[in-house]
Amino acid sequence: MRYLNQGYNIKKRLNKIESDIQGRKNLKENIEKLENLLNQPYCKNEIKSVLAKAYLESGEEEKALDLFKYLYESTNNEEYLISIVGLLMDIGYVEEAKKYIDNASYSDGKVFSLGYYYKRMGNYDEALECFKRLKYTAMEEDAYIEIGLTYMVKGDNDSAKECFSKLLNTSKKNEALVKLIKIALAENNPNIEELFKKVDIDNCYHQGDIVQYKRCAQQYQYLIGKLNEEQDNYSGKQLYCYSKERAIEHVKKKHVNNGKLYRFFDNLDINEVYEYCLNHLDNIIIKDDKIRYLVEMPYDVGYLMNLKTNIIEVIVLSNTDKILTMYPITRVGKYNVEKIKEKNRGSHEK
Repeated sequence: MRYLNQGYNIKKRLNKIESDIQGRKNLKENIEKLENLLNQPYCKNEIKSVLAKAYLESGEEEKALDLFKYLYESTNNEEYLISIVGLLMDIGYVEEAKKYIDNASYSDGKVFSLGYYYKRMGNYDEALECFKRLKYTAMEEDAYIEIGLTYMVKGDNDSAKECFSKLLNTSKKNEALVKLIKIALAENNPNIEELFKKVDIDNCYHQGDIVQYKRCAQQYQYLIGKLNEEQDNYSGKQLYCYSKERAIEHVKKKHVNNGKLYRFFDNLDINEVYEYCLNHLDNIIIKDDKIRYLVEMPYDVGYLMNLKTNIIEVIVLSNTDKILTMYPITRVGKYNVEKIKEKNRGSHEK
């Protein structure tokens, strides 16, 4: 009976902490609470699962990855397989990600992970085939999100909109609406205000959806000339008060030797990198509310996790050459750089 009571009390605490984490509230404090809870004997796997999500939200991807690996080996839960593959692909450990997929028993999670792997490697048709196999399963809604995103990367916005529209009466409603708003911004759709009205901002499941919604709303206000300087977050001020100096200061503060996922070398001349990127926006990777480019530097500039890289993702403001931010990525994993270069060869030379 004592065990049941202790377990019940801990699960109640975990539910509260997990809710805070989904809203990105008190991350540092909640991580400390979870780490301390590991010292007691109850519900350890449940605690590690929530702790892994907390590490992920706080930018400590390596710690999150270690916990997800432990949990997957302990439980063989496909949810952890998906998390592992996603993180490994983000970091650029492509071969390790594929090994996890190949060694997994057949499940919807394995099919989803394989689709995600194909998408990141630029094999979009194979990715779509995997995700479409998940219709009429418990992962159907997640699959529709990925199908839509894959169509967006392929440049087929009409098919992407069709996918996201299928989710407007599901738990993925707000996430799908934000994606539809991004497409509407890129297409200068006159009905975009109706999409904004449909977002149930008070019932967004994850803080990430709220952040993306607010960024899109501010971008729209900027584009129609109604953004004002009374902004309460960096994104709004970034648009209204743009300057090269402000952008560089933001990059230095967020991405120079930060110890997190993306980081430039601490002795790097960021001004020099900025100017090089400005003159070498060679490969566009996606167009949504902003435009993203890949720039290949002539020398290594930083790390993605522990991998040195000379590839930078650059985000510019709408159809301008104003660089909002930039950060290092790997050649494979986050994007298949060679396939993107092949797709864009000669189309964006300066």
